[in-house]
Amino acid sequence: MSQNCIIDHLFGKLTIGVYPLRKDKAHKFTALHVRINPRKMMENFKNTSYLVLMEGKVHEYLLKLAATCHNLNIPSYLEDGGEHDRRLWFFLDEFLPYQLMKRFVDSILDKMPPAPSDVQVEICLGLKALGVGWEHYPLLLPLGINQRTGRRCLFIDYHGSPYDDQLAYVKKIRTIKTREMRDLLQTVSREVRGMETIIPAKPGHVEALLLKCLVLAEIINKARAGRNLSRQEKLILYYTLGLVDDKGKSIHYVLEPTPEYRPQKVDKLISQLKSNPVSCPKIRELLPETTAYVRCDCDFLIPEGGYPSPLIHVNPGLVEGKRDALLASPHSLQEAARRYISLLSEIEQLKKSLLKLENVIIPLFDKKKVNQISTPFGCVKKVTNGDGVKLAVRH
Repeated sequence: MSQNCIIDHLFGKLTIGVYPLRKDKAHKFTALHVRINPRKMMENFKNTSYLVLMEGKVHEYLLKLAATCHNLNIPSYLEDGGEHDRRLWFFLDEFLPYQLMKRFVDSILDKMPPAPSDVQVEICLGLKALGVGWEHYPLLLPLGINQRTGRRCLFIDYHGSPYDDQLAYVKKIRTIKTREMRDLLQTVSREVRGMETIIPAKPGHVEALLLKCLVLAEIINKARAGRNLSRQEKLILYYTLGLVDDKGKSIHYVLEPTPEYRPQKVDKLISQLKSNPVSCPKIRELLPETTAYVRCDCDFLIPEGGYPSPLIHVNPGLVEGKRDALLASPHSLQEAARRYISLLSEIEQLKKSLLKLENVIIPLFDKKKVNQISTPFGCVKKVTNGDGVKLAVRH
């Protein structure tokens, strides 16, 4: 944008609107738009006294929003939109993902009482639903002229009066630090769940899985770094950490830094989970690329009637006897066929894992010049026959 373009905007020769969303779906500023309900506005567009009365309601709600931000130590800036409306602006020190920006503004609205029925509050993110897709829209910049009313859009104080020197006021704007935003999100999410607002200690189940399951450690570290997870990664987390404690403390701890985290949604999903932890073969099926470079070959004692799952590391009882459920009498032919295919798929995955381990163990036997090794679970022996070198197990 050229300097002349900005000057023309300030002098009212043109009005600049910008698309706040970059190609990578990141923002550096946003606003809350508080206005009269559009239907009410249309019905009373000639009723000046009604519009003035409603503008007072709009401003009153804007002040409540600004007060909430002040209490949260979040800098915000009030603007008269020039059309009986108001905007509350937020400026960041760096670009943030769309989901994280929306979650930030939603966390402020969560602490607010509902707006009056004839007042509407909209988050200005530059993206709105249109049919089955999305449409980008521009945000009109402050200090310009509202083309519909001919009024200038100025920054205002709590009384609704414009500041005398608008440019000097702009220079005083303080951007929100990323750390401040993340602290706010953590505080608000814990208040929603009725937890203390201190940063929690790492739950023991998370600590154990970080140490013992490299694939889950990869997902957990990705989430704790504030990155979005894929649908498959979320599924694995829910059917591991989502099952280890009653109130979901572990999965809340892991998902909290992610941009899409919503505590109420997580609680709802936890309440709908079936008590069937995800198996190791299923994890390899869901994340073939991750398990191609991250080892997925844990050595553990599988419980009687159970199956390999990361939760054996923290609570073997959660997978004990789950195999029996697969063998129980099915309710229909469709169900029986589904179980049969599921078992075949698991067998194939286990065969691949066994072959992979054999290709590791046999060279190690040769390197150490031994033919067998004893473990607490039995003895593994190298056997040579007409079919080549194989491994045999003696319990």
